Amino acid sequence: SLSIKDKQDLKNYFYKNYLGLPYDEQFLWNNYDDKGQEKLYCSEFITKLLNKFLIEQINTLPMDYSENIPFWSNYFNGDIPQGLPGVTPSTFFNHPSFFQIN
Repeated sequence: SLSIKDKQDLKNYFYKNYLGLPYDEQFLWNNYDDKGQEKLYCSEFITKLLNKFLIEQINTLPMDYSENIPFWSNYFNGDIPQGLPGVTPSTFFNHPSFFQIN
């Protein structure tokens, strides 16, 4: 768990580095807009934010869009970023720093 100091550091780090960044609908790691701002999708944002504070870093894996190909093909206009590095919600589920709370 994070200490009070760590929680304040996390909050400050968020405000300084991530507040207001655009959403990345392309789900690409290290994707930037025309203003040079990094675009982030949800899992990427959480990973990059928390990696600053985690002892065991969250690593990217090749993204797999092989399930429901028609949906992804339509979503990405036929240019599916199959195999490019990224993270998904399952990345957190499988990472030793996270656990389920019931």
